Amino acid sequence: MPFVKEMGEVPIVVRRNLVRKIQRQKDEANEEAKKAEINQELEFLQDQVQLLKKEKESLFIKLKEVIKLEQDSRIAAKYFSRPIPM
Repeated sequence: MPFVKEMGEVPIVVRRNLVRKIQRQKDEANEEAKKAEINQELEFLQDQVQLLKKEKESLFIKLKEVIKLEQDSRIAAKYFSRPIPM
């Protein structure tokens, strides 16, 4: 520990307290970094969810159009498959 050498003779209790304080600060900094990373990932996932919802909505609209066209084609097929009266 370089800081202990610079300070000279420091009571062991003071050194232990300093080491604990520094370790606590490191732990808190790591905790904050993890929280920031988790928040960033959460925002990314929320954006992905929104994009998927929009895509789902778009696909649902297209599906409705396809169903409508299929129904129209069935009606047209029935109409045109009838014999023409003479």
